Amino acid sequence: MKILLVHNTYQQSGGEDLVFHNEGELLESFANATPALVSDIGSLAEIVEHGKTGLKFEAGNTNSLIKTVEIFLNDSNRQELSLNARQTYLANYTPSTNYKITNVDLPRKLHINP
Repeated sequence: MKILLVHNTYQQSGGEDLVFHNEGELLESFANATPALVSDIGSLAEIVEHGKTGLKFEAGNTNSLIKTVEIFLNDSNRQELSLNARQTYLANYTPSTNYKITNVDLPRKLHINP
């Protein structure tokens, strides 16, 4: 069983914390039926549904990360996470779905004639 483990990287910039992440990497893992473990902040946390398409751990908390990995390794529903990740990709993130959202649905909502 494969899993994508993504942690956010912080960098101080003018007293502000920045979060670096890669949604493309996450969506590629979903396309390949690979669930993800992500921290609970940032846009990746908004995409991953805890317990459905992956698991979330508390950002900056090593113990939370370790516990989450242990939960995943001992979870009898790992195969279900994989299937859900793939279904989420197919329902929401394929190129044809993105084309439809960008070129049909969005212009219609904005009352723009393409």
